[in-house]
Amino acid sequence: MSEHYVADLTELQDSGRKIVRVGSTDIALLLFEDDVLAFQNVCMHMGGPVGEGMLINAITAEFDADGNYVGDRFVEDEMHLVCPWHGWEYVLPGGQCAAAPERRLRSFPVSVRDGRVLVDMEADTAISNG
Repeated sequence: MSEHYVADLTELQDSGRKIVRVGSTDIALLLFEDDVLAFQNVCMHMGGPVGEGMLINAITAEFDADGNYVGDRFVEDEMHLVCPWHGWEYVLPGGQCAAAPERRLRSFPVSVRDGRVLVDMEADTAISNG
């Protein structure tokens, strides 16, 4: 296990996110519901700083019985992280690409002990399907 202290939990409670660097890897820390998420701060599309993007509810198109578009609606129980460069969306908490769910952001296991946020950077525990 290769845990690294990256922030105090209070820092995330104030802003909801923080970008940190561990070695040569930029990591986006996000406070999501009651969990701290850690993703490599690199969008799969063109390498944009995905962790600096907006958090929005998913949006879905609505159609009537005849298949005619009638509008969009927010999906209240699905949040997306949107890359600020080109709008690629990732479903939280898992980081799956909304357009290609078989791919997802590289994530790292997080633990919080005594108000300290720790990220496990060990290569064989980091998850990436990109």
